[in-house]
Amino acid sequence: MRRRLSTIMLALLAALWAGPSSAVQIEAFTAADRPVQGARQIRALGARVTVYRVDDIARINAILSIGLPRDAGQAAKVAMARIEANQALIKRRYEHCAKGLLRAAAYRLDRYPAVVLDGAAVVYGVTDLQEVMAHYRRWRGASR
Repeated sequence: MRRRLSTIMLALLAALWAGPSSAVQIEAFTAADRPVQGARQIRALGARVTVYRVDDIARINAILSIGLPRDAGQAAKVAMARIEANQALIKRRYEHCAKGLLRAAAYRLDRYPAVVLDGAAVVYGVTDLQEVMAHYRRWRGASR
């Protein structure tokens, strides 16, 4: 029953979303304590969604620092071993976070969470992408 309702909801959303807005580009800027919701459903409707967690670099550094020895030399060795063991993942996450921070600066975002739609509209304080799209559709309708 629940799965059937989800399918019906997706079909209704797809019908509401039909038209030129279906290729919308969504960039969500958030942090671990404010996770983005609805990305999978919005992607299923054809939107291009990118989520940037602007606190990832600090979070990765904190995780790598857990339980390090007090001795600076030993701590450096342990930290390097951790980095080497997870080098590809750490590099990807650092790069993605850095790209997000650069994009946020380019958009002149002054707080998060923030969702940028088609590079033209910003919705602050909302992490549910279905709700963001409802705001965006109302704005687009009013601006025509």
